[in-house]
Amino acid sequence: MYSDRHRVSSGLPDWDDELWRHLRSLFNLPWFTRTWIIQEVALSQKDPIFLHGPHRYPWHRLGWAASWLRRNGYLRLAQIPNRMHNVDTISNIRRSGARWRLDALLVTTSIKFYATNQRDKIYGLLGLAAESQDPTRLPNALFPTYELEINEIYTELALFFIQEYKSLSVLTRASGVSNDTSWAQRKHQFELLPSWVPNWCDYSVTEREVARFFSWLSHPNTAGAVTLGFPEHYKASCGLPVKLFRCPDSFVLRLSGLKVDLVVGATQFEDETEYFGKRDCGSAFLQLWKTALPFLLEGKPITDWIAPWIKTTTAEQHVICGKTAEQIFKDGLAYLSNALSDGICHPPFAGGRDIVGLLRAQSMGGDPQAYAALASNFCLGRKFIATHHGRMGIGPTGTQPGDLIFVLFGGGVPYILRKQESGFLFVGESYIHGLMGGEAVQAWKRNELVEEILELR
Repeated sequence: MYSDRHRVSSGLPDWDDELWRHLRSLFNLPWFTRTWIIQEVALSQKDPIFLHGPHRYPWHRLGWAASWLRRNGYLRLAQIPNRMHNVDTISNIRRSGARWRLDALLVTTSIKFYATNQRDKIYGLLGLAAESQDPTRLPNALFPTYELEINEIYTELALFFIQEYKSLSVLTRASGVSNDTSWAQRKHQFELLPSWVPNWCDYSVTEREVARFFSWLSHPNTAGAVTLGFPEHYKASCGLPVKLFRCPDSFVLRLSGLKVDLVVGATQFEDETEYFGKRDCGSAFLQLWKTALPFLLEGKPITDWIAPWIKTTTAEQHVICGKTAEQIFKDGLAYLSNALSDGICHPPFAGGRDIVGLLRAQSMGGDPQAYAALASNFCLGRKFIATHHGRMGIGPTGTQPGDLIFVLFGGGVPYILRKQESGFLFVGESYIHGLMGGEAVQAWKRNELVEEILELR
């Protein structure tokens, strides 16, 4: 995590130093955002040399600098050019000892890089993709066809990924519903693109402003390809493969799953800096707390509902910050303790002072800033969700009361769906505490839930 003390001890200059201005000037060049340059750099047999005026920069030095800044939390800062993320991404692909599957490449690059022709968001990556290394066996869905409409190309490719890999991980960037924030963040909207199909087109915002996806890149220890999947502890469907059914309409995804819950409350998280940062976050915190309280069990130890809160707001992703689940729990308790004891917001229930004291006692050794940094990664661009059966979660900003929560076979996470006169709209992926470990599938095996065939449109 970044700190001024760390910056000084690392020998980096003050933020107002001229060197930072030169760095921003370099990365303002649009070259760093072109989709086609990914393979130009990644496939180069020698270390590429980047020329900028009188300066020469070996690519490996740019890549090392970007990697160091990322590992130490600098890339989250506004002072650092966002396009250094692009250098870090290309360098990761270049250093990889294995090819990447195309779905993994698309998830990694679609937000950061741009193309004049939105078909090239796919075709510009084929030289790197594991699926296209043998030109004689190139799948039809990957064959460059500029005559087809973009919605046809994206839909055919998404269906190929689902059929080929028996997983719904590619739906992490699904188009979703029109009231979702992600629609406004994209430069292009294709009216005929189904809600379940990823929209890989250019974004009009930086990756810092886009909700972090729940899917996971898996880097093999052997010569296998880098793949797109889910974190090991995301087992909503118990690792069962997707169940697909034929449908005469190629734009409809027909599959099966389990209806497990109903959304009864959906509250927008505030902007990252306002909710988790140093500004007054009282109103946002209090609003979310009041949303959760009606669905919390009374008469239970405080950790019975504080723990789900912390796990939900961090999506149980403590691994990415190099901490244990136990430490992040303490960090979260410290954050809640500070928010209440400092008067940022007041406990909206009896016995608030006792709870503050208990939080303080249990949060010894906790770092509130560490929790805030992790939670902001997953709460930014999402809503807090309360369900009919008393669960809490986070999901797309397009989520609204009345939406349904399904566990679909082949998915590591629960999904939010919206019933229509014919079929369902795919709202998006979610984290729902109490459904991430295969609980719905176990209930189905006990005949407590019924498998349904759904049509996503």
